[in-house]
Amino acid sequence: MKNTGFTLVLLLVAQTMAQNLVPNPGFESIVECPYAYPGNTEIHFAEPWIPVRAVEESTSDLYNDCVFYPGNDPWSQLPFYENEFLDNPARNGISRAQIVAFVSNTYNHREYIQNPLTGALEVGQEYQVQFYVKNGSAFSVAANNIGALFSTQRLSI
Repeated sequence: MKNTGFTLVLLLVAQTMAQNLVPNPGFESIVECPYAYPGNTEIHFAEPWIPVRAVEESTSDLYNDCVFYPGNDPWSQLPFYENEFLDNPARNGISRAQIVAFVSNTYNHREYIQNPLTGALEVGQEYQVQFYVKNGSAFSVAANNIGALFSTQRLSI
């Protein structure tokens, strides 16, 4: 089975001189260092980000350079992590998220992450949404319809 996906670096910002309504937008603040093994699934370590599982085997990964600190490689997977990490650097900072947007042999495989805004959006106000997406170096297929959904309810699929 060949998985194809992309590395997502997400940064949502409001207009200049306005506040950013997305807490921990660059996944930089973490409560625990994610492990170095493939498919680490620890996006929730970058609180308040949480995964949304569209299918049972889906994951949302957190990459942070803290795994290079001594003692953070309990499964001896650092060579895998190092290749994935160094080939796919964050836009800025030391963290980023990875989600799968497409798997060639699975129908409608999607991964999502979500985060509550720090304040409510106001009707009639204009907001700017900006995030950065790149195809992971290990993947040959990319998705071209990436977006953001704003809802008053937590997303569940």
